[in-house]
Amino acid sequence: MLVGINSANNLVGNSAVVSVMQVVKTVSSQIAVKSYVASGSSVAEGTAKVMPISTVLRPWFNPQFSYLMYLGLGLTGLVYHQLFLSAVAGSFADEKKEGILSGKFRKRDAILYYFDKMLFYGIAGFFNLLLNYAVIMKIYSFPMRGARADFLLLSACFVFCLLGFGALLGLLCKNSLHAMQWLMALTYPFFVLAGFSWPHTEMPDFLVRIANYLPVTHYLGPVRSIILMGIGFERTSLQQNRAMLLTLGIGAFVFSLAVFVWQLCRAEKKQKAAEKNTQTEGVQA
Repeated sequence: MLVGINSANNLVGNSAVVSVMQVVKTVSSQIAVKSYVASGSSVAEGTAKVMPISTVLRPWFNPQFSYLMYLGLGLTGLVYHQLFLSAVAGSFADEKKEGILSGKFRKRDAILYYFDKMLFYGIAGFFNLLLNYAVIMKIYSFPMRGARADFLLLSACFVFCLLGFGALLGLLCKNSLHAMQWLMALTYPFFVLAGFSWPHTEMPDFLVRIANYLPVTHYLGPVRSIILMGIGFERTSLQQNRAMLLTLGIGAFVFSLAVFVWQLCRAEKKQKAAEKNTQTEGVQA
């Protein structure tokens, strides 16, 4: 019996190997018992004989069951996810001091600067992500079995999604240190819920529902499928991942822009009130 097993995910692959061997052993024992009992032997003698079914395992995509192949691509994306979010969130949080959210800039100029900032981080982040994966794949000899265009498109959707979430986190936090504290606290939950290390099939339903709204869920696993397994957007699951990244990205971008405009208006009112008080104190003096 020839058994092919997808071992890109070590946990799933190892579980499949154990299950297959249990089934083969059970069926093989039944065949052996029936054969030897029919020839006059006892059941004990039949079960003690060599298994009549020989099994050959063919682990696909990760034949050595290497943990580097299993976790390397996902950890690369997760580290980038945390660093990129901290950079974007910290940058927007710092704007509350003397930047575009201080109330010292005109509203139109501040909004234009917001879009310029998002564009800069988007372009820089996209090429930085590609560079990280290029280096990792070169050093550890990861194969690129899928289409590069699929990888580039999914990466662009991922960066766009992180831009919105990073800006939103920075705007909601008091300062860059506060944003970093949140990201550090969420690192381990992101690692577990993303699905590239521990399969979603083994998680409670409510955790799977939460994971469905995390950008890493729709990037780390699909990237491993594209690079190691050669799966592309012809697969419905990857199309859903791409659509979810775009949906989350658009939602986070619109929400962050709304929060930005609200904070901009509030800062402008505070600035005008402070200037008015200064003028009043000057007249009284």
